[in-house]
Amino acid sequence: MTGRLLAAAVLIVGCGIDDRRPDPAQEVVEPAPLAPDPSPPDLIHHRSVASGVVDCAVHAGQLFCWGPTVGLPVWPRDEWTFARDRSPVTPVPMQREPRAVAVGDDHTCVLREDGAVRCSGRDHHDGRLGSEICWLGFAIDHPVSLLAAATDIAIDVWLTCALLEDGRVECWGPPSARSDGICGPRVVEMASGGELRGCVRMDAGACVDASGDVWVWGAPGGRVGTDALRATRAEGLGPARDVAVAGEASCVIDRAQAVACTLRGASIPVPFRGKARALDCAGAGCCVITTDGTLSCWGSSDLNAAVAGATDVRVLALSWGTLCWSTGDAHEVWCASRAPSTFGTGMRDDPILPAPEARPIPLSSP
Repeated sequence: MTGRLLAAAVLIVGCGIDDRRPDPAQEVVEPAPLAPDPSPPDLIHHRSVASGVVDCAVHAGQLFCWGPTVGLPVWPRDEWTFARDRSPVTPVPMQREPRAVAVGDDHTCVLREDGAVRCSGRDHHDGRLGSEICWLGFAIDHPVSLLAAATDIAIDVWLTCALLEDGRVECWGPPSARSDGICGPRVVEMASGGELRGCVRMDAGACVDASGDVWVWGAPGGRVGTDALRATRAEGLGPARDVAVAGEASCVIDRAQAVACTLRGASIPVPFRGKARALDCAGAGCCVITTDGTLSCWGSSDLNAAVAGATDVRVLALSWGTLCWSTGDAHEVWCASRAPSTFGTGMRDDPILPAPEARPIPLSSP
């Protein structure tokens, strides 16, 4: 926006105000400030064990999704579609700007800028959409009733969790759904009693508190039902700055930016020896953003070859079969997968590649 500074003088003299007009030649025009580039696309806690999960990205105040049409967050549909039907990159209409997105098996949840969480997809009668009842079926943009505004969301297969601005965590869906048919969000509690508080970073099934302690709940402890939301302090992990969970394994970035992992509470070797800035885990593998902005993965030897050229990486999101990441380029994300149709080409029955291939996914509105 161009602002004008008018060199106008108002002189107060003995008997009144001098109303002389400024000389146009004396006008000073400020240069227009350069418009900042849009923020890079943000993919947060993209997790699933299903091979046909959709991919989503928050970019420039919009939500974009692509992949199998049956999994896109636009339920219910008028026409029936199959998992092999692929959608290109699709802007998803929203009432408020999205801040973060999390993808599950058959549902997608979005965190809005106002701290509200809305979920879309299939409920499977287990409360995964955050409904107070367990037989919702299908829904679009379903509101989740939380105790406070959320600052982050995450999904691990079906369990969905939201980090609240007061440091508590609420989760919903199996294994948190109760057998009495009542669903909806529940606050994660400590096994010793009382609500878990003070979390500053979260994944679905774990959090890091302000002191760097790691707390785990759900699958890592082998618990089900209401016991799944009772957290215990993880031994051998910490002090940590970030955490990621995949099934019964938990991994952290510690204060020295090294990566450590445990499986059922026992330490397991990590083939990454560098320093990490961010990590995500899914299935039997993990990927990290190194401190120099590159990617390193383990659990899939051929995935490293696909991401070897990635630089200036800002955010990563690993699912069972796909790794996506954003860079300093604000207009696209990159995804690596063995199935070309995963990239939202709209094609069906694409052959499976012998090794993952990385391709850019342009994000734009029609």
